[in-house]
Amino acid sequence: MGAVMTGIVAMAWSYSAENEFRNEMPRPDRFYPSRWWSKQIIEYEREQKANASRES
Repeated sequence: MGAVMTGIVAMAWSYSAENEFRNEMPRPDRFYPSRWWSKQIIEYEREQKANASRES
């Protein structure tokens, strides 16, 4: 029973992380736990790092 519940929670968590949308991104200097699993924030921060390395 516990494995089924864990599986359902994992699927819901994954779905939520894939479909989460933010109008405003968290500041880089602030602690923000969802930056570790939110697809939109991860892609945004990768893009920011790539742009920063191109400008330097």
